[in-house]
Order: sequence, then C-alpha cells, then structure tokens
Amino acid sequence: MDTRIDTFAEISNLSEEMKSSINDLFENGGILKGKKVKAICSELSINTEELMLLLLPVAECFARAPISSFDVGAVVRAKANDRDVCSNLYLGANFEYENLSLNFSIHAEQAAVSNAWLNGESGIESIATSAAPCGHCRQFLYELSGTNQLPVIIPEKHSKNIIKIDIQTLLPSAFGPEQLGCEQLLMRDNLDVGTFLLNPLVDDEFVLQVLEQARSSYAPYTKNYAACGIQLKNGSMFFGRYAENVAHNPSFSAFSSAVSQLAMRSVAKNPLIISQSAESNFASDFASNIKRVVFVENSTLANQKQTAELLLSNLAKQVVLDYYQMVPKNGK
Repeated sequence: MDTRIDTFAEISNLSEEMKSSINDLFENGGILKGKKVKAICSELSINTEELMLLLLPVAECFARAPISSFDVGAVVRAKANDRDVCSNLYLGANFEYENLSLNFSIHAEQAAVSNAWLNGESGIESIATSAAPCGHCRQFLYELSGTNQLPVIIPEKHSKNIIKIDIQTLLPSAFGPEQLGCEQLLMRDNLDVGTFLLNPLVDDEFVLQVLEQARSSYAPYTKNYAACGIQLKNGSMFFGRYAENVAHNPSFSAFSSAVSQLAMRSVAKNPLIISQSAESNFASDFASNIKRVVFVENSTLANQKQTAELLLSNLAKQVVLDYYQMVPKNGK
C-alpha cells in the first residue's frame, strides 16, 4: 500500500478553501498559520499531530536528493502564545549538494527548525519526521530542548498510528549545552551577544539586513555569529542564520540555512496540482536566478567564508560571494 498516495488522497478530500491553504505552502515557504491549522483539523476531524503526519509527504515534495534519491520531510509545531489558538506549522526537507560530499547535506529536521526560527518563533512544541531522526538530527534537536521534553512524532508503517518518542529517549545520556556550561538553547531568548558593526561601514540596505540576521544567530561556543542573504534577479531575498551545536558537526551553517529557505520557494513538485512524478528544475533555476549572495560574520577561530564560497560555486558559479566581517562596537 502506498501510504504517500493515500495521504494525498485524504488531503484532496478537503474543501476547495482548505485545499487552497495546502497549495499555498508551495508559495509561502512551507508555513501553515495557526488559524488554517485549526480549520483544516476541524474539517478532517483530526488533531494537530495527525495533521503534521498528513503534511509529511507534502514536505517531502520540497526535497532535493540527487545523490541518495531519498526524500525526507519534517513538520515543526511552534509554541503557541495563546492556548486557544493552534500553533503555526513549518515544513522542511532534505537538500543535497550535487558533486559535493554528503556531509554538506541539509537535513529535513534542520530545515524545518530553521524555517520556524527565521520566521520569528522562539521554540517548538514537537516535530514530525518521515522516519526516525538520524543521530546527527537527534543531537541537533537536543540543542533546542536540553533536558526539557521534546516529542518527536513518527508515522507507523502501513498504518495511521502515531509513534511519539521524547528526544531524551532517542538520545540517552546526551552531551548537551550544560556540559560546556552554556545556559542558552537554540531558538530560546538568548543572552545578549553585544553590538556589532561592519568593518568597513557600508550603507547597503541588503548587507545591513544580513547584519541584523547575524546578530540574531546562535553561536555560544565559538562566538562565530554569522548570516547569509540570497537575492534573486526578481528582487526576492532569502536569509539564513548560523545555528551552532555543542557537538560541532550538527551545526547548521548560515549559507545552508539561507539555501534551505530558498529551496522552500523553488519547488515544482506540487502533489495537488501536477503529477507526483514530475521533476523539479530547481538546479537550473537556482543557478540562473541568483543575483547576489551576501555573507556577514564575526570571524573568530571559526570561520565560514571558505565553506560558503565552496557551496556557492557548486550552485551558481557565476556569482561571487559578497563577504563582510563584523566587529564588536567596543572593539573587544
């Protein structure tokens, strides 16, 4: 039984208005606002967790996996400020850089969390994934929760049952921020990182927007605060922030964070409009539509410039990285 097709069929049974809300995910970067979550759940007589599972195959449509041919989707449920209002949902998918090492790949869980974080959320209630998270992603998710509970929701094969496992169970005896004396957690209200200025100063509005993103990045271990901005020829802009991890390797680079945002707007595989077998022309569109890429960081013993240049050359050889360093205002 192809449960992916069954899921699309269930979504297709929605009213035209609610179906339009699902289709909008392919235009708005994979974001489903709480009011629409509530309306869809009401129409299908399901709860939010069940809707998150239904949206996993939709999230998979954003994937680009030319090496593994294994599409993965994730759906994050943000924290609700008002208990009477449903939480916003954010989709994410895996992304592989063709002709580069797999260790540069973007994991679906990272993409979904980053999607929520970049859109102003300060935490997540839970995350649903196509399959059990790999060890890399378990460590990444632990940076959000620490010793707090974080439910991970996984679909049970060949059924509509929900498997819910706490991150503490998935990652026993975890090495976390507290082991390095860090009181911060990713997406939480972080400690003041201080005031940074560009060196040299510029009045380029796009660069200044990237600087603001860098000031909001998460780098408690190296202080390598960094952000990336991608501007397309049509004027559209996409931003990404560095999300550091106590275990180092699961850290999410600022460049890949921006790429994941662009990927969530550059997919043609809409299951409710065209054939599911249709191939996205994402790679060629990406290369031809990028106009400018700006990278801003506070360079310490850690530095992301060379990695950003490598990844950019892989995606758009005609574009040269526009690189800026920021320095503390007090000079320290």
